[in-house]
Amino acid sequence: MKQTLGPLGQVDFLTDPELKATLGHHFDRVIRDWYRGIDYMGVAGQGNGTGQITLPLADSGLTWNIKLIGVQLAAAGNLSVYPGDGINVAPIGVTAAVANGANFDAYLTWSGDQIVFKDQRNITLFSSVTILNYRIMAKQVPTEMQGKLG
Repeated sequence: MKQTLGPLGQVDFLTDPELKATLGHHFDRVIRDWYRGIDYMGVAGQGNGTGQITLPLADSGLTWNIKLIGVQLAAAGNLSVYPGDGINVAPIGVTAAVANGANFDAYLTWSGDQIVFKDQRNITLFSSVTILNYRIMAKQVPTEMQGKLG
């Protein structure tokens, strides 16, 4: 529907059915995602100039099922992944970096519910060489829907 606003010109407004159709499509998508319960999360960042980074994961009330952790290292080395705020416990994964041109890439993958973090837990990435950047891929659900992560 077009309406003339004098010297300001003409403005095209959505009609009632057009507005309902537009909002309905957006609400349908939001409601489907809400019922499904699973969000696919990707977190990436730059290294901090050292070989150890501690990262916060799921916000309070949410659970993450870690699927992939990848890093780019400054030189050949190993990546170790630890649950929590340091390297005081056994790692949940260790892998060697692979040369990729001038880069050195290391990654770990998990399937099923092997690596699950909830309620603001941390994860520590450790290497004997500098971590240049990292990437974490996970499934996220509200904690009460944890059974949907599998």
